[in-house]
This record gives sequence, C-alpha cells and structure tokens, in this order.
Amino acid sequence: MWVKKEFTEIVKEENKKKIRTSLYAALISFLYNIVEIKFEYNSHTSGPSNTIWNEYFYQIPKILLISGLVFMIVYALYPNLKNLFQRRKPMICPECDKTKDDDGQLSCECGGVFYEIKNMKWVEED
Repeated sequence: MWVKKEFTEIVKEENKKKIRTSLYAALISFLYNIVEIKFEYNSHTSGPSNTIWNEYFYQIPKILLISGLVFMIVYALYPNLKNLFQRRKPMICPECDKTKDDDGQLSCECGGVFYEIKNMKWVEED
C-alpha cells in the first residue's frame, strides 16, 4: 500500500539529488575547461596551441575555481532548474492506487486525494 513519506525523507532525497546534479555540472565544467585549454587558439602560430601537460598544472587553480563556482550556482538554483525542466508530475491516489499526470485536479473519483508519487512510498501490508 502507498503511504506518505516523512518530511525528513523527502528533504534528504531532494538534497541528494541537488548535490548529485551540482557535482555533474561541476565535472562537465572541469572537463570543458581542460579541453578548452588544450585546444585554445594561439595567435603567435595562427593555429591551435600545443599545450603540454605540464602547463595544465598552472591552470588547475583556475579550473577548480570555475568548477566550484558552477557547483555553487547549480546548487543554489536547483529548485528553479528542476521546475524548468520537469515535464510532468506523476500523481497517485493511495486509496485506489490510480495514477495520472498532474492536471491540477487533486480529488480522485474514489473520494481520495492525488499526491505526487515522489512524496509517497510503497510498504508491504502485514
């Protein structure tokens, strides 16, 4: 049967998703900066620079700073980003187990109420 999750469970899951998304964004930023340094345009030779690996060590503080800033920005804006990219919200009625996408109507035909499925969990009956 479906039961509502406790508030602490919901908050813990949201924080986990928030951190994971921010880490992915920082990792992508880190990798992008490494590729950018490797292939940056060199005006002296009129072509891509031949960056050797030792030169990357001088750029590491800058790359880590940019990646850290990306992490903090995504972490701070996560609720807004999540709502921007979320296409649908699956809903469930715990009384009759009927599911639907969120259409603004919260009452169910059986007399129950629809809740977002992310706020519910399945527990086996005794």
